Amino acid sequence: MEKQEILEKSQQENKEMDIADREAQRKGSWIGFMAALGACLIITILQAVIKGTVAYPVFFVLCSLESGLFFTKFVLLRKKHEMLVAISFALMAVGFLTLSICQMMGTI
Repeated sequence: MEKQEILEKSQQENKEMDIADREAQRKGSWIGFMAALGACLIITILQAVIKGTVAYPVFFVLCSLESGLFFTKFVLLRKKHEMLVAISFALMAVGFLTLSICQMMGTI
């Protein structure tokens, strides 16, 4: 294989995205996730202190996010562990959604 063929094949595999772009996207995603986690923790603590209740919708959102992240990792990496973690977070999300609905209806 010639140099040019190798370069073209690499570009097709990487879909015209270089390493710097991927690294920037990875770091940006991590920072965004940590900012969202911090905001959720602040909301949870404030609601617990001010109203004396648990912010179930916040936990629903976090578990849904994690489920989506691990499902994506499973699709890309094909590791069974990632799918098991995704399913676990999805089940927790359903539980927190149920608790959220019950809380909104005033049953808990």
